[in-house]
Amino acid sequence: MGRAEYNLLMGTLQVLNYSDEDWDNVEIWVNRKYVCWLPKIEKGKQRVKTINFQMLYDDAGNYFWTNGGKTPVEQVELYKNGKMYSIDTYLQDW
Repeated sequence: MGRAEYNLLMGTLQVLNYSDEDWDNVEIWVNRKYVCWLPKIEKGKQRVKTINFQMLYDDAGNYFWTNGGKTPVEQVELYKNGKMYSIDTYLQDW
């Protein structure tokens, strides 16, 4: 379905949709607390959506911050069509 890679130094999360269909009107959730709405994530392995950590907000309006690694990215999920999907998540290696 998808893959997510995060980069702690750059403060980014990259989401790849390798399914056979575009994902329209979706939410990306990090650690079941921080969310970012995206109008579309196109299908295809060559297309990647980059989300800056400052685009991910909790219900109090605070953006996602790793606090020097003390708050790691533990889980990334995709909410689409009324259902939550887990996305394989990896630390980006150089």
